[in-house]
Order: sequence, then C-alpha cells, then structure tokens
Amino acid sequence: SQPQTLKYREGLLQCQMELGHLETTIANATGMIARKPEWKSELNGYRVHAAWRLCDWASLHSFVKDKSLPCFETSMGQIIAAAQQKRLDKFNSLIADARDGLLRKLSAVSSEFGSYERAYEHMLELHMVRDIEHAVLPILEQQEGAPSRVAEIKQTVAEFHTRVSLT
Repeated sequence: SQPQTLKYREGLLQCQMELGHLETTIANATGMIARKPEWKSELNGYRVHAAWRLCDWASLHSFVKDKSLPCFETSMGQIIAAAQQKRLDKFNSLIADARDGLLRKLSAVSSEFGSYERAYEHMLELHMVRDIEHAVLPILEQQEGAPSRVAEIKQTVAEFHTRVSLT
C-alpha cells in the first residue's frame, strides 16, 4: 500500500522535523529502519539531523557510523561528531568536503532562471559551515601548553550574540 512506500515515510519524517518533533523523528526513523533495513541509508540522515539539533551526542555518534545518503544534514552531523571527538584532521577534511559540495551545488544553480531562490538555501548552509568552522577551530587547534586562545573564542561568541540580536 502507498503509506508503506519510502517516499511517504520520508514525507512523514520531514514533517516531524519541520514541526520540531525531533525525538519522534528519531523514534519513527529507527522503527522504520528496523522494519525495512533496506531503507537505512535513505532514512538515517533524519536521525543524524534530529540528534545534532537535540544535542544528543551519544545518539549522534551512533548514527553517523551508519551508512547515509550524502546530504548537508548528515555532513553537519559528521562535522559536529568530529569536533566532539576533538579530531582536528577529520574536522578539517569534513569542513572542506561540505564546502566543496555546497559550492558545486551553487555553481550548478547559478546559471538557471530564478537561481536566487534556489541558491538561497545553499548559501545559508555554506554560512552554517563557516560558522561552525569559525567557532570550533580555535578550540580544536588549542594545544596543551600553547598560548591561550580564550580571547579569540570570547570574541567569536560576542560576534555570534551580536548577530543573533540583530535577527
């Protein structure tokens, strides 16, 4: 029957994500994967996205180990997991991969009619990648015994607060 198709299940999960029902999204995606393991790569991205939005780091680390279709939300989950594990090389590699993927999408969209509307989402995603890089890199690069980067980190936090207060 139609409600059992992957397309309809993904629609349900997307609605739950947009409504902010993140725990429900994880529970439903996990249940769907248990019933239909062949859907795991298509549905795991919803679990990754919900976990990082919930700051549920244990679940995030578990979900990023599973195979997922490449998408921005999964990339962000992997970036956050690498930052949490203090894996600077992996963090930098994932940031570069995410940026390259987004720039390819922007390049493809730029020549189309109405490209601004289609490019806007990718521009926001690129901004998110830059923000997480800007916020996390000084912390990951901080070496024991090295001069403190606390002032730089405080400046970054102050900039984020200023930007949020303007929106």
